[in-house]
Amino acid sequence: MKPFPAWHPLLIAASAAMAIGCARHPAEPAAEKPTRSLPDAPAFELADLGGKVWTNADLSKGTYLVEYWATWCVPCEELQPTLERLAQRYKGNGLRILAVTEEAKTDVQAHVANFPTTYPILVDAGGRVTKAWGVGRLPTTFLVRTGKVLGKWEGAIDGESIESAVQGLYGG
Repeated sequence: MKPFPAWHPLLIAASAAMAIGCARHPAEPAAEKPTRSLPDAPAFELADLGGKVWTNADLSKGTYLVEYWATWCVPCEELQPTLERLAQRYKGNGLRILAVTEEAKTDVQAHVANFPTTYPILVDAGGRVTKAWGVGRLPTTFLVRTGKVLGKWEGAIDGESIESAVQGLYGG
């Protein structure tokens, strides 16, 4: 019998991670419907890839989808076209999308070269803001209007629930 290659445990670990989505806490089911009655959006101050600093004060001025994601997260990648479509469809109505990642800026820049977005990507080095927002699995997306969290979606979802909530705010 041939011995397993040295990379075999990595393949098993990667397969397991993809099987459970991008969960940090795999026991939690994915939420197809947003959680309701959430608090004010937690305070934050993060720079995007271009150097612009964003704060929770920005969230108090309009409607935002704030998505927590990672370059290695397949469900995050699958949600990206929905977010891009919403960004384009509702930008005239004031909808903004912010994507937040804990990964190194250089890794994110390399990923964005292959998967371009029109919305800002913020880097949360060290994960302090991610923790303050209570993110337990990826992707996690928050719908925020005038500083109030209206909805939260966690885990691998198809995006229809998010799209429906945004359409509800803008009347279709």
